[in-house]
Amino acid sequence: MSKNSTPQPDTNKAPILRLGSITQNQILFFIIWPFGQMINAVRHFRQPWSMAVLWLFCVYFGLVFVYGDPYGYGGGDSTSYALQLIEFHENQHSFDQLWASIYSVNTNRADLYQPLLTWLIALFTGNPAFLFAAFAAVFGFFYVKNLWMIFTRISASVGVILFLFMLSYALVNPLWNINGVRMWTAAQVFLYGNLLYFLYDNKRGLWWSAVSILFHFSFVFPVALLFAWLFIPRNAGLLFGFYIATSFIKEIDLFEVRSMLSFLPDFLQPRVVGYTSEVYAEGLATRTFAFHEALAINAGRWVTYAWIIFAFIKRQEWMNSHKTYGHIFMFALFLGGFANIASNVPSGGRFVVLSNSLFYALFVLLLGKNYLRLYWLKLITVPLLALSIVFKIRMSFDYIGFLTVAGNPLLAPFFGEQTPLIDFVKDIF
Repeated sequence: MSKNSTPQPDTNKAPILRLGSITQNQILFFIIWPFGQMINAVRHFRQPWSMAVLWLFCVYFGLVFVYGDPYGYGGGDSTSYALQLIEFHENQHSFDQLWASIYSVNTNRADLYQPLLTWLIALFTGNPAFLFAAFAAVFGFFYVKNLWMIFTRISASVGVILFLFMLSYALVNPLWNINGVRMWTAAQVFLYGNLLYFLYDNKRGLWWSAVSILFHFSFVFPVALLFAWLFIPRNAGLLFGFYIATSFIKEIDLFEVRSMLSFLPDFLQPRVVGYTSEVYAEGLATRTFAFHEALAINAGRWVTYAWIIFAFIKRQEWMNSHKTYGHIFMFALFLGGFANIASNVPSGGRFVVLSNSLFYALFVLLLGKNYLRLYWLKLITVPLLALSIVFKIRMSFDYIGFLTVAGNPLLAPFFGEQTPLIDFVKDIF
């Protein structure tokens, strides 16, 4: 494929989220049982109202999100976001004060989105439930758009293997990742820009991808890779070789990484030092996984690599007909190779989510058009992918409670602090 070839879109416009497409009966169903209506929307994902219903469920999910005790120890990033909202509400800051604290060496705030949205919500309330509803509304907007930009291109009937890949694509960066809202919302925005550019040949996608830097400072690196992509030769064989080769890199000099990143502005240096700290690296290295956790994580990794290899071997059967898909595949290999290298830096493995999002989007696209027919591979994939999916859904139990599954917006205000579902599971077993 030549360097200067451009993506040829299959359709003219990206799907639009229209709340007006929801009927009164559907709204009533949602108010009574949001979770049930969400399942209904997923079952009828080809209907114009399904996208809007799923976004509304995202907002409700944030409203009843289990964020932990802001004044307690442990917990996820969400507890610090909740505490910051309470402090902002109790000690009102002017916009000038907030702005002065962003991108400042003294405050260690290297991102714009989260503190700005927290400050806006704090003007009206100190209740973290409304903060996470806002987080989920923004995350959910890009999340739903990213799903439907792929799902609306499915022309084949949805069998078991396609359904599992659709679900896996949705779980690469799932809704409960609002626990770490900065990094994972940035990932959704970056993916949205990628899909807009590659699938619809829309140059605004490049700038949408660049906006992800405002959500998390570290996205300066994948954005730089995206713009570098515009100028490099595009050869599927070389990029595949690069991706596979980087998968075997198991060690990297953290001191050299800090030296390479010394060009970054002063307000980012504390973050660079923190993420490349030997102490931090040792802490992550000593983390252990239970057997079933390690098996589920590896199962997902085996499926990903197997299908990347299979897609590469069969590339002549689909790249010629779908140049846009070829561009997605090659950029995912390019981005994924650097993500593999970054995985050797503490927390750098999070960038694998970006390339995996593109890979799984591609797998759904190809299966949705009846490509990649290989019975024995599908047979092996089903149990491995199912195990990976179950494990990822289990991770959500730390952040969802009774209200998420059985509640509704009318009941939510009458409940106080929720207990995560995982606590009930542990009590049973």
